[in-house]
Parts: sequence; C-alpha cells; structure tokens
Amino acid sequence: MEIKIISQEHKKLLSREEYIADVRDHKTPSHATLKEEISKKLGKAAELIAIKKINQPYGKNNVEVKFYIYNNPESLKRIEREKKKAAGAAQPAKA
Repeated sequence: MEIKIISQEHKKLLSREEYIADVRDHKTPSHATLKEEISKKLGKAAELIAIKKINQPYGKNNVEVKFYIYNNPESLKRIEREKKKAAGAAQPAKA
C-alpha cells in the first residue's frame, strides 16, 4: 500500500490535523487497514485516527482518503460520534 499525503491542515481549536491522502493499492482498503498503515507512515497512534471518507472512482486502483488525527483521546471522544452497532448484533431481550 502506497500512501501519498495531498494536503494537511492544522485545526488548533479542534485539537486535530486534517489530511487528504491518495492511497494506491490493488483493492479498496478497509478502515482498520487504513488506520494501521497511516499510523505506521506518520508515527501516530491508530486510536487517535478517524477515517472520514474513502472515495474510489470506478475502475481505478487509487482511492482518496480524508482522515483526522487528534492530539489526544479526550478530543477524539468529545468530537467524534460512536459508531452504530451492526444490524445483526445481539440485542438485549425486552421484557
């Protein structure tokens, strides 16, 4: 996987860096794979990375990824929403 940073912008008020990157791979990468690879490339903790958008034009090998890297876990929790549980996940029984 080849990652090329297109733009980087510091948002001091939100305690994060906003990035747009061009990622070249043989298939569309998952969010988890992207977090791991970005973490390796930029030397940041994967827990502080929030993938916002993966855009892959039809028939192309490269994807455009928009992601944020937060300065600390508190900022990430304060700003980012929790992911919804999968539709097939076990739900507690209602009485």
